[in-house]
Amino acid sequence: MLQSRLAFLIVAAALALGLCSLAAPGLVAQEKKGASKSKGEALTDPDEIFRSNLAEFAEGRNVILATVDGEVITSELMRAEYGSQLASNVREILQRIESQKAYEIATYRAENGERLYGEEDYEKVTTQSIELKLLYARARQYALSELLLDIADKAQLPIQDSNVRAFLRTQQELAGIDPEDGEAWADYTLERFGLTPEAYLDRLKKEARVYTIRSALLGDYGPMQVPPFPFPSYSLDVTEEEKYERYMETEDQWKKIGSITFSRMSVLIPQSALKEDKDVIEARLSYRRDQIEQGQLTLSELAETLEEVFEDYAEVGVQTEAELEIVETKEQSIGRGAFVLRSLDIGKISEVTITQTNIDNDPYTVIYFVQVHDKQEGIAREFLDPYVQRLLADELKQEKRSANELRLDAELFRRAVVVPEGVFDVSTEALRRGQ
Repeated sequence: MLQSRLAFLIVAAALALGLCSLAAPGLVAQEKKGASKSKGEALTDPDEIFRSNLAEFAEGRNVILATVDGEVITSELMRAEYGSQLASNVREILQRIESQKAYEIATYRAENGERLYGEEDYEKVTTQSIELKLLYARARQYALSELLLDIADKAQLPIQDSNVRAFLRTQQELAGIDPEDGEAWADYTLERFGLTPEAYLDRLKKEARVYTIRSALLGDYGPMQVPPFPFPSYSLDVTEEEKYERYMETEDQWKKIGSITFSRMSVLIPQSALKEDKDVIEARLSYRRDQIEQGQLTLSELAETLEEVFEDYAEVGVQTEAELEIVETKEQSIGRGAFVLRSLDIGKISEVTITQTNIDNDPYTVIYFVQVHDKQEGIAREFLDPYVQRLLADELKQEKRSANELRLDAELFRRAVVVPEGVFDVSTEALRRGQ
């Protein structure tokens, strides 16, 4: 039973930071100066791959994490890419594990009136194992970016410098730096990103190309004209049949809301932000949502600290909204979460949900959860009601986009990256053993 509790604990922490993904780059037996390789034949078993890499990484060696079109991605390269945030993210995971550990032990003692056998095993999670997990996650994102850039180059995708520089100005404003103060901006980019302003501008241009081609392949811009080279692209089209099927599955949830009292905690992220950053932000909000459900935190306490929780992402345009005890008598005024609120009973708290919105014509990803305090319902809405049609289409489109992301990443890795299946899942077991 202890092993299952520990497995859940570590997997939850890893999932919370977006580390347990569909697939992960793994070790490849390929020569590179300064990088270690497995002895003998190339490893293919994920368990062996992670154990081998972790043992060498703990000794301070530069290990190979992945390969893209014959080019290796190493732990030292990813450490440089990660920058100053690596240490803080390691601490964040350790703190989360410590908090969950205390909750698991206290719950077991309360339920069973005895000490949890093997409690000392909770101490076996190592800083090196967590750091390597984070570097694997960064390697995965790096590999995807390189593959998408290759597609963008073949498609001759144009990116306007004016859009990148507008984003740069926004960052300078959020950091409180005068755009004309080149020295202050140089100090800022060097301290935060380890880059000169020129190198940071080049990185932004690269990220803009990655974001644009990825959005196109996911279907955000509608049907694409397929160029004369093969690459995966997907659709977000929703049919009437799909909407009607979902309506029938959720028919009891379509009663008109006469009045409702609810709270909503939201984080708004510029859609151009890195997926990696969005994963971390979602993890933080999910963690606090779980704390509320477990009675370790109240909505009021979270509302007071929500901005502080995400203050390290303020410089990339992240915004927070903490809304307590909202009372609405018009369903159309509810805004985000209307569909989720419809399905919740009084007193229940939703899972963390992701949707899209626009602020001053700029696209944002919204990550939020809601809790219902009181609700009065009336008659059910018909399928052809425009309000029902819009909500059904929005929900199904978001589901398709999430599914498209998984399919696109898997297809890209299949085409050009060595990816041992399950390496992240197995590494959580390696974490538990403290190897």
